[in-house]
Amino acid sequence: MPASSWDYNADQVGSWNSAKTLLRSKFDFDRQFSIVDIGAFDGRFLETLPKHWRKAAIEPCANVRQSLLNRQIEWLADYAENVSADHHLQYDVATMFDVFEHLADPTTTVRNIVSLLRPGGFLILSTGDASHWTWKLLGGHHWYLHTAQHLCFATPKSIRWLANQTGLVLRSMTRHPHQNRSRRTRLRHVLETLHWHGRIATGNRRRIAGLIQRIPRQRHLIHRDRPPMAVSLCDHMLVCFQKAED
Repeated sequence: MPASSWDYNADQVGSWNSAKTLLRSKFDFDRQFSIVDIGAFDGRFLETLPKHWRKAAIEPCANVRQSLLNRQIEWLADYAENVSADHHLQYDVATMFDVFEHLADPTTTVRNIVSLLRPGGFLILSTGDASHWTWKLLGGHHWYLHTAQHLCFATPKSIRWLANQTGLVLRSMTRHPHQNRSRRTRLRHVLETLHWHGRIATGNRRRIAGLIQRIPRQRHLIHRDRPPMAVSLCDHMLVCFQKAED
């Protein structure tokens, strides 16, 4: 993939902003810490952190290696299971954004990541929350369900199960949007989600679509032919695990 494939505006990425708020609550940014980002792509998230932090990336895309080097980010490996044992117990925190859903074996991958953390270190990950009301209404029509590349989805219940399986302490779970947008955009996404639910529903629930189409400036929804990309709704969750102290 070209380096421009995920050209995010860092200020709008919900997971990055939520993670930085969480990191500030855990670490003194004036001190030096070590962090590894799994699925770092070109290192855009790591670049938003203090320059004096030691930064590393696990990333399969070879086209962004130069971008990582330019940002003074050490490339460790393509996948977590291929990281050299020399890097075990070397990091204070690991982050993983919009990667969990791509994992064929999440439990094994998480264990591999935890091996990189020092005792007491943190794993912070963000992924879709399949218990969110939008998932319940849209099911397989949800905008984040990309069957070809997304292999698994999480709920708070499955996250607690994962913590038990990997010996991690679950410190927090908070919902956030995939992209931070205006209140007006969030309202539009709510209406579009409810409208599409009406379109795919059966029985009396189909009337929902007709009612929303009667709202001023919503008539255009009658022509919609695909589910909405409702990226501003809080259908993702940021999860913070901590590795046990020795």
